[in-house]
Amino acid sequence: MPRFFAAFFAVSALFTFGSANASVRPLGQAGARELDVLQVDATRAALQALAAPSKGHSKNLLVKLGDMKTEPAQRSLSPALVNASRAAIADIPGVTLMGDGEDAEAMAAKGSTVVVISGKLRELGQAREGDEVVMSAKVEYVLYKLPGRAIAAIVSGGAKARVGASSVKTPSGRQQLEREVVSAAVESAARRAPAALQAAAK
Repeated sequence: MPRFFAAFFAVSALFTFGSANASVRPLGQAGARELDVLQVDATRAALQALAAPSKGHSKNLLVKLGDMKTEPAQRSLSPALVNASRAAIADIPGVTLMGDGEDAEAMAAKGSTVVVISGKLRELGQAREGDEVVMSAKVEYVLYKLPGRAIAAIVSGGAKARVGASSVKTPSGRQQLEREVVSAAVESAARRAPAALQAAAK
């Protein structure tokens, strides 16, 4: 069983989240940091704000999953990235995840607020530490509101897992750990997504 540790949460966006306990740095200034009480407060407040309907609007925010990219050498992890992203976004309160066959542009043209989330597996690394192996992953999501393609926010998250070296001796063992670390990185980023979605929807 892999031991996940030192998950980090970073967010860079074109907004500041209005909470007494949290702020979101402008683009270019965000960095990785460990989860702390302020981030928990920020995420909880963002979830509550996103889930609460605004005046005159009782419908959920429509979110469309855009392209999910990996490097060519990591193409086998594309399904893990897509599936984990879809599950994490669908679990956000106040969000309705559109199906693959639904036309986001058409919905936006009819007056609905639609936010598109595209993602990429930015990093995947492996290091040997004595009798153990540490595997890390970082994912990044770009959010933009339709109509238009102006970037509203960028959210990133990462995770690491430590296992005995024998666990990744076989290709199947290594691939399983890679999928688990990618999924954990997606969950890391998803914890910061509500604030970004709230800003992108404005």
